Amino acid sequence: MLKQSNKNKIKLIILVLLLIPVLLLSYSRNEINQDRYIIIDRIEGGFAVCETESRIFFNMPLFLLPEGARDGSVFNLMLDLEHEYEIRARIRKKMNNLYN
Repeated sequence: MLKQSNKNKIKLIILVLLLIPVLLLSYSRNEINQDRYIIIDRIEGGFAVCETESRIFFNMPLFLLPEGARDGSVFNLMLDLEHEYEIRARIRKKMNNLYN
């Protein structure tokens, strides 16, 4: 049986794989900056029909959503470059310490 942390990692990977085509479509329409939110339009069977701000629809398996998500729930997509740079710098420092 998978540990809870591994289950969360698998869920995150699946979520990212589902969102990549949506974000690429937004980018091709020059609307990437608009898509900061995903709204659950409705629940159908085992899927949530989701919509981006630029009106791109996609299905997301319900098991990927947090407990309590329902029709009308809104998820915020945020790119945190400051935090990313901090992590990259920390990794770079570790790599330099390893190889120097």
